[in-house]
Amino acid sequence: MNFESLIHECRENLAAFGWRRTILGRRKRDFKKAFKREGVNEQFHQRYNHLAEFGRVVWSSWAQVNEHIFDAGVDDLPGNSVYGLDPYFDARPHHLLRVCEKMYALKDKGSEDVVFGKVAAVITDELNFVNHWRLPRRLTDGHEVFLSSTLYHRCRLPGARLGGNLVPLVIAPDSAKGNMILPLTCWPADLVEAWPAVPERTSAAPKLFARPITNQMISEDDRDAREQPHRKKIAGELVPNAATSAVSLTRRCADFARNIARQKKLRGAWFLKVGGTDGAWSLDIVQEFNQATHSQVESGGIQILFPRARSDVFHGLVIDYQESPTGAGFVFHTSR
Repeated sequence: MNFESLIHECRENLAAFGWRRTILGRRKRDFKKAFKREGVNEQFHQRYNHLAEFGRVVWSSWAQVNEHIFDAGVDDLPGNSVYGLDPYFDARPHHLLRVCEKMYALKDKGSEDVVFGKVAAVITDELNFVNHWRLPRRLTDGHEVFLSSTLYHRCRLPGARLGGNLVPLVIAPDSAKGNMILPLTCWPADLVEAWPAVPERTSAAPKLFARPITNQMISEDDRDAREQPHRKKIAGELVPNAATSAVSLTRRCADFARNIARQKKLRGAWFLKVGGTDGAWSLDIVQEFNQATHSQVESGGIQILFPRARSDVFHGLVIDYQESPTGAGFVFHTSR
């Protein structure tokens, strides 16, 4: 399989993405309509406009991802992508797989090495929200490789689930303003067909090689780990005594919910209704509820509802609202 020609075809297809003919027969690039046709949520349209018009397609692999994305479902789920900007990876994306394996081997494990210790802390934190973090050279065989948060849209994956290790990713020109999975209509037919077996088809690909690692590079990685260590946010830090509460809201989540209620111009009492299960939580604003089926608690001045029948599932749940490289939205933390 020629990885280099495949990624070049991805780039050509992205350049043709979103164009349509107007009633007068003129060509117009309409990303909003293209995204809507895909099924991408409107909250991502503005950010993805910039990526679709000016971004660059690179190979990526996933270091970790919400496990539900491997199965059939409807929810788009987050993960961490590993990618490089060097043309070296155009023909050798399977080198990224080796980097991912090294990273994942550190998950849930500490390290006395301060540099690898930071890698372990980041990959263990499944809500790390890392954006374009250059990985230590000792982990990447001397190559410049980055880690970023990515939202895996099912509408952009063959079969609506993650079935392969290599994924074409669109990176912003300055690389630090997020990323997106390449629209599925831009994937070459050969890539879609062979996707699950792509990593094994490397016999004809150029050989991998390491780059020299200088003392200066080692010092830079050491300084990064010491001056900017990764610190995981835990539920107890987000809301005092969250572990002993049924359901809690962070202050910014409560403020966001109030803003939504004001925009809806709701009259009278309203409630924040929580449902679902771990990995597929749901949240809605309602004005009525059945006291026989739902319990009611207060947090941040807002009344929260959750099912009585499964109250243990919601015990200790903390709901936050965050903006991250993958977009803005609610984040659910559990104490379990």
